Amino acid sequence: MPLLSLDIRMLRSFVSVVQTGSITVTARQLGRTQPAITLQLQRLEELINTTLLRHEGRRQLLTDDGDLVLSYAKSILRLHDEMLQRLASPDVEGTVVLGTPDLYAAFVLPAILSRFRKAFPNGRFLRRQSRRPGAVDLDGRR
Repeated sequence: MPLLSLDIRMLRSFVSVVQTGSITVTARQLGRTQPAITLQLQRLEELINTTLLRHEGRRQLLTDDGDLVLSYAKSILRLHDEMLQRLASPDVEGTVVLGTPDLYAAFVLPAILSRFRKAFPNGRFLRRQSRRPGAVDLDGRR
């Protein structure tokens, strides 16, 4: 079976139609015409040889295959957008020093640190505790 290549715009249109429930709204959001969105959905169905949406009156409902494709499409778009964002971000190096009470360090900082490390892998995060002088290196690096 030959490998297929799916246009990221088709996947974005498909996800948007499912999320908005409307080809018209999707066309407006993506800056395209309704016929262009309809053609993208038809082309996607042709490429993968399956029906993704079934029509009940004016509503469009996902088929079982449509639900599967939606799950993958969301993941692909998330990774695609994350990659472009990371490539567009400058390499940031350095140290961030934050003074926080102990309560924040225990409950708020873990989520912040996780996002910080993903966004700035070359950065360091130091926290100054409220009752203890000096910097504490939370990520284990000195």
